[in-house]
Amino acid sequence: MKVLQWLLPAPALAGLAISLLPPVQAGCGPAEGLMQICYKGRCEVQKLARQCSSVVAGNHFESELGWQYGYSEYIGGYATQMVVRFTPHNKVLYQGDPDGSPYKFDICGGRFTGGPCSEKSWAK
Repeated sequence: MKVLQWLLPAPALAGLAISLLPPVQAGCGPAEGLMQICYKGRCEVQKLARQCSSVVAGNHFESELGWQYGYSEYIGGYATQMVVRFTPHNKVLYQGDPDGSPYKFDICGGRFTGGPCSEKSWAK
């Protein structure tokens, strides 16, 4: 009986501990490296300015001139949603299946941002 009295408050304490945790938010920070932006085969390279990551929203990258792209809604390790924005005009240019997008992106700069730029032919 004493064991049962000790176990009864456990679920309530676990719920309290979970409610005290901060909510999951996107973490954004500066990023160093380069971003290649291609639209229908025409490409340009800009400096990478910022990277955001979130369990819910996936990863998003932004160039110094305001191009932003990200992938989300992963199923079986494959992103099923791509969003492309041009932030100076706050305009969504594409949203949908990454394979159907007229925009293609590649990044470089570090271990978690596409690998070293020295390994990308477009970054030289």
